[in-house]
Order: sequence, then structure tokens, then C-alpha cells
Amino acid sequence: GTSLAGMMMVFYPAMPVQMLLGAVGCAVCFGVPCFIVWQLKRSVPLHVQYVYDPTVRSCLFDCFVGPGEWVSRRRTHHFAQKYASVLRTYKQRECWFSFIDFAASFGLGATAALRTQDMTACGHVRVAQTAIFVILLAIEACYWPHHRSRDCIADFVTNGMQGTACALMSIGFYNGTDRSSAFQTANYLLMMASYLLLIRVAIDIITEGYVFVTRRRIDMQECAWKESDCLAYRDAEAMVSISNTSSFADNRSRLLVEVPPVQADSRSTFSSDTARASEASVL
Repeated sequence: GTSLAGMMMVFYPAMPVQMLLGAVGCAVCFGVPCFIVWQLKRSVPLHVQYVYDPTVRSCLFDCFVGPGEWVSRRRTHHFAQKYASVLRTYKQRECWFSFIDFAASFGLGATAALRTQDMTACGHVRVAQTAIFVILLAIEACYWPHHRSRDCIADFVTNGMQGTACALMSIGFYNGTDRSSAFQTANYLLMMASYLLLIRVAIDIITEGYVFVTRRRIDMQECAWKESDCLAYRDAEAMVSISNTSSFADNRSRLLVEVPPVQADSRSTFSSDTARASEASVL
């Protein structure tokens, strides 16, 4: 909605101030996802990681609740809590996929802002929107970015319905009439996609309530912090042992270097005296 309003103000401004405000709105709509993805690429898995639940789970449980949770790796860095809404459903390798969703929304807003003069131009706009949904579906099919399979299926089905609706509307516009059966079918598809989104939101609320009541996310976060504390303690002990070993080696090498040369001279003197005594006895 914000990208659509910004594009309308940029394309068709009544005053220069509106164009400036629209440009700022578009920059924010595109800049915020870029900043979020930059933060994710910099912090995953350095500061935050996805941890799988070690308890025994069923496939149905993993489908609805999920196999694990995002946790912060340090107690002083609450990245998982700050960006939970962006990270929660995505896999660790596909955490950047949220940028694809934002970019698709931005592209749909940009195409919807275009003013059309006739039916053919409206058909061109719907074809562009269909292409955006096709690209989004192809990327989702290649990466399957969500941990919960229900999220992947819901995204794929709803985006497929919206893309099909745009394609049917483009056919209706190219036919030159607004009473085509293609528009009625497209309306049904969009209505079904809206119902699926409502069902998904309801399931998300139920699963989040379960996670909150069972303290699953909190317990897994505490376990991750304890593990990181143990690893930090082991690393500290290893560093101390290495420093002690290096200091002992330095002292030993220093002692070997500082050996006085008197011992070597006395040994050589003793060997020469012994040789002379043996020569005298032979004579």
C-alpha cells in the first residue's frame, strides 16, 4: 500500500512536494528491505542461528509448529528477538528470501500505479503482474524457503491463485469487455486466496500461543546461551593453557641459550689432559 501510494505520487503529482514525498516513500519501501537483508547476511550465523528441537516430534508437529526456533548466540546480542518477524518462518540458508517478498510487493505496487487509457493497456498491466507472480513461484519452487511445509504450501497456493487471477483478468481486458467470465473466475480465485490467508493467520496465532504457553522458544534460547557459555569457558581455558605452554617453552629456550660456555671449556680441558696422560704412559 505504501509503495502504491508513493508510486502514484511520483507518476502523477499535483505539486512538486507530492513528487518529493512519493520518492521518499518509495525509497523507504525499497531501502528498509535492503537494510534488513544486509543485517541478516551480516549476522547469520555469527550472532543468530536456527536450532532444532532435540525432543521427539511428529511430522504433523513439524508441519504446523516447526522443527526448531531461531535463537541468539550471545546473551548480549538479541538479534533473534529484534528480527523475529522476518526470520521466524525461513530456513537459515534462505533467510534472505524476505527480500524477494518485499521486492514482489514493490513491483506489484509499481505496476498497479500505472494509469491506463483503454482495455488493452489494462491487459498489459495484468500481464506484468502475472509475470511477477510467475517469477515468485519459480523462486519458491526452487528454494522451498520455509521450515514449516504448511508455509511453503500456503505461499505457493495463494501466489498461484493471484497469478492465475491476473492472467484471467488480462484475457478479459484483451477481449475488450468487462463482462467476460474470466473476471468472475478471477474474483473467485482472489476471494479463495483471501480465505486461505485468513486460515493461515488463524493457524499462526494458535501455534504462537502454543509456543508461548509451553515456553518452547524461551527454553531453547536458554539452552543455546548455556551452550555458548560452555564453549566460551572452554575457549578461555584453552587460551590459558596455550599461554602457559608458550611461556614455559620460552623460559626453557631462554635457559638453553643462557648456558655458560665454561662447561664446554672444562670438558675440552679434561679431554686434553687425559690424552696427554695416556701418551706419557705409553712412552
